[in-house]
Amino acid sequence: MSEDAEIVLVVDDTPQNIDILSNVLRSDFKVKAALNGQKALEIARKEPRPNIILLDIMMPEMDGFEVCKQLKDDPDTAAIPIVFITAMSDAEDETHGLELGAVDYINKPINPAVVLSRVKTHLHIAAQQRAIADKEALLRMALDNMPGAMWVVDRDSKLVMANDQYKEFYGDTNNIVRPGTSIEAILRQEAEAGRLGQQGSVSEIVGQRLESYRSGVEASFEDLTRDGHNIRLTRRPTDAGFVVSIATDITEVKEKEAQLRKAFTIISESIQYASRIQRSVLPTDAEMSATFEDYFSIWEPKDMVGGDVYLLRPCDRGTLLMVADCTGHGVPGAFMSMIATGSLDLALIENPSGDPAALLGRINRLVKTTLGQEGRDGESDDGFECGLCLLDRSGKTMTYAGARFELWEIKDGEMTAIKGDKPGVGYRRTAIDQAYTNHEIDVSSTAMYYLFTDGLTDQPGGPKRRAFGKNRLKSNLLDYYPMQLTKQEVHLMREFEEYQHKEERRDDVTFLGFVPRAITDV
Repeated sequence: MSEDAEIVLVVDDTPQNIDILSNVLRSDFKVKAALNGQKALEIARKEPRPNIILLDIMMPEMDGFEVCKQLKDDPDTAAIPIVFITAMSDAEDETHGLELGAVDYINKPINPAVVLSRVKTHLHIAAQQRAIADKEALLRMALDNMPGAMWVVDRDSKLVMANDQYKEFYGDTNNIVRPGTSIEAILRQEAEAGRLGQQGSVSEIVGQRLESYRSGVEASFEDLTRDGHNIRLTRRPTDAGFVVSIATDITEVKEKEAQLRKAFTIISESIQYASRIQRSVLPTDAEMSATFEDYFSIWEPKDMVGGDVYLLRPCDRGTLLMVADCTGHGVPGAFMSMIATGSLDLALIENPSGDPAALLGRINRLVKTTLGQEGRDGESDDGFECGLCLLDRSGKTMTYAGARFELWEIKDGEMTAIKGDKPGVGYRRTAIDQAYTNHEIDVSSTAMYYLFTDGLTDQPGGPKRRAFGKNRLKSNLLDYYPMQLTKQEVHLMREFEEYQHKEERRDDVTFLGFVPRAITDV
């Protein structure tokens, strides 16, 4: 064990239990122990702090629930993952423990291998969360230390973010400058306060500024700060559909214009780089060709990045194909797609056989605990719908499990929809112990299979501006079924794009058609 090994604090009033857990963990971690809650709090609050705490509940004087509450109320210890290990097996106790902030709940008697695997998993998740938080803090620090104000507006003309300098320049009389607010309401507030340097009525000025957001071209204005300084506002659309605005004080430093151009370049390149990162997790053509006799794959995010993702992963029994549709699109959806990807990989560590139903159950728990959505109440309620196929090495059988997701099979000109379970993955309304169902499928040489997200079927279009719909998709698939899948793709997307016509794309679109092949080990 290395000197910088992570620290596990074991808290139990029974020395024998501490010995059992210590023996399980000692080869991989530094183990500290406490026989009561007060001693546990003392150890947790001293440097070096434990990286994770395994906490019994039934202890004299101070039970584990109270220890957990005090740790989570203390900013210095709130981020330490807590895993309850207890003989209290009632669902109410488990729910209470998770609502207090624990990341997991293990019943005694323990399985040593399971405990070790879960400790490693939660430490890995905690490390990822720290890395994300560090990057977010660096980004916020960079934005708030810019020499001027910066804000971003999305395709729906709603504010995505604004740094602190924005209010220094334009003010916020009605306290409405926050993500999700209509930019029209913010512009009206600025115009009524005399901050926008244009002539005309409030309605005329707001209309002109709104047009600058919607025109798709770069725009520039000169405005007034609250203390009368002249500022130059430059507004530029990005390839992803966002509009980035930067305002700089030009009363004394007109040379800041050069820095504005540099800032725009950095922002544009960052968004494009984020798109490349997301695309890099998708399977390559070589990986798809090695897995399928014939296939097509369509992945079209609504913006430059999105919430749809499809993945291939090897497992003991063959290959896993996952298609997921995460809440949101654009940047929020992309974050969720990374959580979906990481949760699948972590679940596979614990279930390397690749059982789809078991994986979905574990992924659901991981997403809920990662997002703090174990209870019914809270600000967020995010997750995803997905389909998970285990393609047997022989290419003759396939196991499917879905969460609000269907697998379509066409065989000998007949369509069959294999439906997944109704609960999605990770949402507050989905039980933390939700069980999913496997469907065993005999793969025929004449069969073709399809997975798609609802961005395809929900897209409005046509003369009545109605959704493309499953019936229309089914009819198109049956029309083109005799063709190779690569040819089907051309015809199907032509039908879809002609139906969409001039309508704005509403959501990310992912559409896969495939015929499994036998896997040959190299």
